[in-house]
Amino acid sequence: MKAKLLLVSVLALAMVAAACSTSWITTAEQYIQVLTPAIEDIVGILTLAGVKGVSTTQENVVAEYAQQATTDLNTVNTLLTQYNSADATTTLQQINAAAQDAANNLNEILPALHISDPTTVSKVDAAVTLAVNTLAELEALLPASTSTTPTLAPASLAGGHKAAAKPPKPSVLQNEFNQIFAK
Repeated sequence: MKAKLLLVSVLALAMVAAACSTSWITTAEQYIQVLTPAIEDIVGILTLAGVKGVSTTQENVVAEYAQQATTDLNTVNTLLTQYNSADATTTLQQINAAAQDAANNLNEILPALHISDPTTVSKVDAAVTLAVNTLAELEALLPASTSTTPTLAPASLAGGHKAAAKPPKPSVLQNEFNQIFAK
C-alpha cells in the first residue's frame, strides 16, 4: 500500500514537473509577439517625428540594427517552437545567444543617432530600454537546470535600468510600449 502511495505521489510530481517545465515557452513566445512590432515602431518614431538632424545614413543604420534584432527575435521564436523536439541544452544556449544579439543590436540604436530633440531621445531610449529589459526577463524565464545562465545582467541594460524582479504579463508589456509610442 505504501509503495502504491509513493508511486502515485512520484507520478503526480512528475506530471506537475513536466507540465510546468515548458510553461515558460508560452510566455516567451508572447514576449516575442509584443517585442517584434515594438522594435519596428522604434524606427517608426524617427520617421513620424520627422527628426531634424538625422541623416538618411543614420536612419538606415538604425533600421539595420532594428532589422537584425527582429531577425534575432524570429530565431528565438523558432527555437522556442523546437525546444521540446531538440536537445534542450543546445536550444537554450541558442535562445540565449539570439536574445543577447538582439539586445546588443537594440543597444546600438541610440548611439547611432545624433538626435537633439529631447522628446524623441526620450521615446527611443524608453522603447529600447523596455525592449532590452524584456529580453533580460525572457532569458530569466529559461530553465535554470541547464547550466545556461542569463547573459543580460542588469548592468548591461540600456540606460542602466534594471530588469524587473518578476516579468510583467505580455499584455502589461504591450501597454507600456503603447504608452511610449503614444507620447
